[in-house]
Amino acid sequence: MNLLPLHAQFSKFLELERQRTIRTIKTYEKNFDYFIEWLEANDYSTSLDSLQFPIIKDYMYYMRESGLDQNTVRLRMVSLNSFLDFLVNWDYLEKNPIKGKLHYAKKKISMNNCINIDELENLLNVPDELYRKTGREHYFQGAVMLRTMLYTGVRRGGLLGLNWEHIDLTNNSLLVKIKGGEIKKFPVTEKLKERLLALKKLRGAISGPVFLGVRSKKRLTETQLTYEFKFYCKLAGIQSKFRIHDMRHQCATYLVDNGMPVEQVKEVLGHKDINSTMIYYHGNTGKLKRAMDAAFSRL
Repeated sequence: MNLLPLHAQFSKFLELERQRTIRTIKTYEKNFDYFIEWLEANDYSTSLDSLQFPIIKDYMYYMRESGLDQNTVRLRMVSLNSFLDFLVNWDYLEKNPIKGKLHYAKKKISMNNCINIDELENLLNVPDELYRKTGREHYFQGAVMLRTMLYTGVRRGGLLGLNWEHIDLTNNSLLVKIKGGEIKKFPVTEKLKERLLALKKLRGAISGPVFLGVRSKKRLTETQLTYEFKFYCKLAGIQSKFRIHDMRHQCATYLVDNGMPVEQVKEVLGHKDINSTMIYYHGNTGKLKRAMDAAFSRL
């Protein structure tokens, strides 16, 4: 059976059952195309027969030897592994041929894109200033949106999918669909609570999407979110390649720098593996210095 129509089914599965974003689905499809190109270049068939451990292992080794970035190799292998799991669950394969056999490196998070506290304050202040000057509701929404990213560490998909009925300001929490389709409860800080209450009052909202497109007044799209984020970054004078996802890293780094224990940071970020959280502690010389100063303060 040819792999192309099977992967088309997988894309539908991601969209309808896993409710993954269009951006994520396109990434999976692009990564699958790389695998198909490699199979064809090496005279393998593009059928289920090629989904064997030795062939997929050679593909991974080829990517490494080609000098691809560690994260790129990992992402392509994660995409392929998810497809294989889908084929098993839908009875196209008896078992995933690489499960427990192939080991690819953990995601390497670069902190080079993180910005300093002054730049972060400038970024948060941009939509506030625009709202004060123009009185446009959309800029007030922008200020709430940036703070929701920073104060919760929520991913892009969770932010865009947030509805007013998911927010319980009485109990200071909000429910967000996280990676993998699970629902996670995020605590709402007092600062964020004030902003959300003000936005709700300004808009007269009871239910529906929290973040809306400026013209459509429908749920904000990924494209609109990216445009607005870049717009605010430009006005804040941020020259680095600072991305939406880097706000999540800023959240984690700020919590670590201010002494939050690793177990609590793990809970905030929704990591299943504590090693993913430990990335934010490794090499954090500022935190280590403060701990050492405290340890030796009496000697």
